[in-house]
Amino acid sequence: MTIGDYITYFEAIAKSLVDILHTEESKRFTTLDIHEALNGMISDMDFNEFCMLLTTYEGQLQQYDYESPIYHQSEGGFMIIKHVEQNDFRNQDQTYREAEIIGYKIIAKILEDKKQSSRSHNCPKMITDFDANSVETLKVGPKFDNCFGMLFTFSITSNVSDYVKYRKEDWQE
Repeated sequence: MTIGDYITYFEAIAKSLVDILHTEESKRFTTLDIHEALNGMISDMDFNEFCMLLTTYEGQLQQYDYESPIYHQSEGGFMIIKHVEQNDFRNQDQTYREAEIIGYKIIAKILEDKKQSSRSHNCPKMITDFDANSVETLKVGPKFDNCFGMLFTFSITSNVSDYVKYRKEDWQE
């Protein structure tokens, strides 16, 4: 898995999920560092509808011995959020509920893609390594312009041995 695979996959979800429908005209998907998200540093999103904010993943490499494969253990996630009028506590609660359901739809899509990739092998490697047991949820809000919703985080362990391979042609000596 690379950061490009990760972003491309989740942006495709944001474009096709009826609850989000991200387009260039209606921006409802972006990537950001979790610290930016929690500090409210974001602009030009259509928060009047549900949006997906993809957190950049962080992790570490693992190798058991010199001969074994190299794995990247990463932590990633996404937020599903929407603007709520200030002090509208009933709508805030409803937004939490709806954001949670949307997040579950995304998890269901990942699991379906994982099942399909076992047959077709055309899915990003990160999806075949996705483990639903690692998913954690957290209510978020108010963030940005009084947005509320849910944060879903998860772990992925990917074999990155093909990327971490010395190739003489990559070096000028």
